[in-house]
Amino acid sequence: GLIAFAQVVLGFELLSLFGAISFWGMLIFNAIFFASSIFFWKKRGMPLARPDIGRFFRRVWHAFKRDKFLMFMACGFVFFVFVSVILCLLVPVTSYDAMSYHLNRVPFWISQGSLNHFEIADDRNLVMPVNSELLYMWVMVFLKNDFGLTFVSFAGFVFSIISLYGILGLFGFSERKKLWSVFILSSFASVISEASSYETDIVIGGLVLGGIFLYLRAIKERNLSSLYFSSLAVALAFGTKTPSLLSLIHI
Repeated sequence: GLIAFAQVVLGFELLSLFGAISFWGMLIFNAIFFASSIFFWKKRGMPLARPDIGRFFRRVWHAFKRDKFLMFMACGFVFFVFVSVILCLLVPVTSYDAMSYHLNRVPFWISQGSLNHFEIADDRNLVMPVNSELLYMWVMVFLKNDFGLTFVSFAGFVFSIISLYGILGLFGFSERKKLWSVFILSSFASVISEASSYETDIVIGGLVLGGIFLYLRAIKERNLSSLYFSSLAVALAFGTKTPSLLSLIHI
């Protein structure tokens, strides 16, 4: 996910230098990036990640058997996720911020082929960070409409709960405590509303939590690749919304 996000940002930033933001420009860049990834993957011996999914489900099932109420919490969580997906598919753009600058500036960038400033009264279109809007633009360049753009926020929600689960695991919390934390976090009204919206708060939440998880993992396992991806997550968060810097300072 981080690589895909970074690739979209890098692609539009490079194309913008030449005024080449367009369907064909992004398609060619994506094809080059994909071919390069295949080349380096083969050069490294075609390594594959093999997570033990069965072990994860066995641990979750054991936690459910020990704490029956967790099963009810899990049903509520599944229902919430289902409703969020339906909302992401069906709800049109209604947010004031989205109509003012989150989505408003994307058609301008596409029409002029670059991320250069344009004449507009609302200065938020010119000064706010752009990373989340670049994801919106990737969809709009290829689909020519705003269908499914709220899945950007939904992906931020998914990344947040995975990162929280991983952080608690690194600190040695039991499976029951990790599941309780994930289910309680998912039940907050703000999380429920943000997961199917055009706001970027839950996106930076996922990126910041992901950066923390990967950093802690890099320290524990002395893994340089985790440290690299941690810095990538934090950099993407800074380019998505400036309050992400304040959240890291508080941590």
